[in-house]
Amino acid sequence: MLKRNSVLVPGLLLLLAATAASAQQRRPDSASGAASSGAQQTGQTVTKDADALKAELDEIITLPAAERVERLAAFIKSYPRSALSERAADLLVRARANLGDEKLRAGDVAGGLEQFQRAITETPATMTDKLFVEVISQIPSNLYLRGQREAARQSARLIEDKIKENPQRLLAIAAFYLSTEDADEAARVASQAAALSPEMSTAYQALGAAYRVAFRLDEAAAKYVRALELDPKSANARRSLADLYRAVGKTEEALKLYREQVSSDAGDMAARAGVVLSLFDLGRREEAERELDEALKAEPKNLPLLVGASYWYLLQKDSARAFELAQKAVAIEPRYTWAQIVHARALLGLNRPLDAERALRFAAQYGRFPTLDYELANALAAAGLYEEAATTLARSFKYADGEIETRLAGRAPARAASFTELLGPERRAGIFQPAAIDAPETAQMLKGLLALYTALNPAGEKKDLSADEVAAAAKEFTAGDDALRTVRQLYAANRLVKKKVALQTALELTEAAMAGVEAALDHAAAPVAILADDLRDARASAIEAGGTLDLPRIPRHILSNILRGRIEDTAGWTLFNLDKADEAVVRLRRAVSVLPENTPMWRASLWRLGAALEASGNQTEALAAYIKSFDRRDPDPVRRIVIEALYRKVNGSLDGLDEKIGPAQAALSNDEPADTAPAQPKQQSSQPSQRTPE
Repeated sequence: MLKRNSVLVPGLLLLLAATAASAQQRRPDSASGAASSGAQQTGQTVTKDADALKAELDEIITLPAAERVERLAAFIKSYPRSALSERAADLLVRARANLGDEKLRAGDVAGGLEQFQRAITETPATMTDKLFVEVISQIPSNLYLRGQREAARQSARLIEDKIKENPQRLLAIAAFYLSTEDADEAARVASQAAALSPEMSTAYQALGAAYRVAFRLDEAAAKYVRALELDPKSANARRSLADLYRAVGKTEEALKLYREQVSSDAGDMAARAGVVLSLFDLGRREEAERELDEALKAEPKNLPLLVGASYWYLLQKDSARAFELAQKAVAIEPRYTWAQIVHARALLGLNRPLDAERALRFAAQYGRFPTLDYELANALAAAGLYEEAATTLARSFKYADGEIETRLAGRAPARAASFTELLGPERRAGIFQPAAIDAPETAQMLKGLLALYTALNPAGEKKDLSADEVAAAAKEFTAGDDALRTVRQLYAANRLVKKKVALQTALELTEAAMAGVEAALDHAAAPVAILADDLRDARASAIEAGGTLDLPRIPRHILSNILRGRIEDTAGWTLFNLDKADEAVVRLRRAVSVLPENTPMWRASLWRLGAALEASGNQTEALAAYIKSFDRRDPDPVRRIVIEALYRKVNGSLDGLDEKIGPAQAALSNDEPADTAPAQPKQQSSQPSQRTPE
């Protein structure tokens, strides 16, 4: 396929190409006998004998493409009735295609496109099959792979106009559209071929493939049924129909077809994979595992079998076996996105969410479709990286009126009440799996996350936040009883108070969060989940550089202090925004007392304590908190202004302030004493200053 990043892998393309090429064997090349008939042409003045013309043509074809085009055009003009003129015309078309390719590689897009267009327009409809298969039919794909997508489509339409009465050649154009997953155009051209040749099996196979690309699986199956009726020996039609039956849950019918195919061709590895996977789906595990072992002994690199079997073991919650098979699959073809998806799912089952993230980010280099974004968001959420998960979801999905919207495979609009329902067509059409691997509670949590992100970041003309929508989304996102619920509650409360919306809900979430602290600390992802906001910028830098961020081991008691301190800090700041300054002071004092001293999070909480103390009328203590929170190594000019104003109010002047917080707008020297801070994550140079604006 042209689109290696596709959610689908249509198996018809090679067959269609072979069908078009087979016409070459049934039809004599009209140029081959031209030389013998040229001597009998009349009305032509030949200024050179046949040997001289042949020598000239032989010399021309050794020239560079640009000169070859010029000389061939002159040759045809000078000797229009020569027996070699047809061969020269064929060579001119090839030369123009070569020159177009050279110009595109050199950056001359306009010049390259012109040569390709002329190669098509100057080719007669009576071109030889050899010229069509080797040159003309390849032009759209060549242009598409070079990024000239619109030009590729235009060239396909030009070719189609020339060959509109030739069904085999039309199928070659349908194959191009299939390779780019343009299902509508592929179906249109394949329908033309079927109308011209109603008994041609490959035309119906092309239609079946087009409907599969369009996620119209029942219609696709019907076309393959017709194709198999027309050609009962067609391996592709039988196997493709079996795949579609398995995808929609007609497993017994699928198994029968797979077995028929294996009986006629024992070396058909895709059909053998289908047999094994159908047996698994039917619950015949012992038989399936026996067949699996035999199939892998016969062909250890049976990629569809490895991926499908890994998926089935994931459905059974056997992550270790799924991981074993998925590892073999990605070793065979690491660019196959579905192999990386099952690999990542197995890693999640083994409580390795960051390794799952790495697998999916690698896959994203070769694929981009909603399921892949969903899987990446799922891995990020499993690590407690909810903000990253939310922005990943927002790339491919929209939330509106309780439903999720996307474009399947990046092109087909779809809408559903859940991620499981929404993404089912990609799974069924991509790897023929009827069952979803997702846990319902996980899909619901991620829907809640998308709803919360959407409510907090309204798009278009909607600028005002709806407190009711935000509160409902926050509650949906934080539902459940899993170990990371406390982290979700804290994340949601933090976002609500930052936006100053649904503050009572934010306070309720922080109160509830404290009950799950110990469970959260027991989770394998606890360090990343608890420090997610602190790591976000550093992680982004590492990912942009093509790497990942490593964390040092953080003792449990420090993580406990951070988590408890952040809950208290968020509760305190929520109370402050609810105009309950005295209560805010109590909670913020607790936060400052447990957060690791001299860290950015401690300084931020101390600054908030100063604000609460000032609001409650305790200016002297507020000033002390402000000064203590001020970081002399990274002075914030805005905070300095706040401190100066309160310092002058309390002391009558700014005398002595520089001694406490350093001179204003002065560069710190290299030998200035630094505050003591606990160990930070690796890649320190990527760490943000982590100021809190409040």
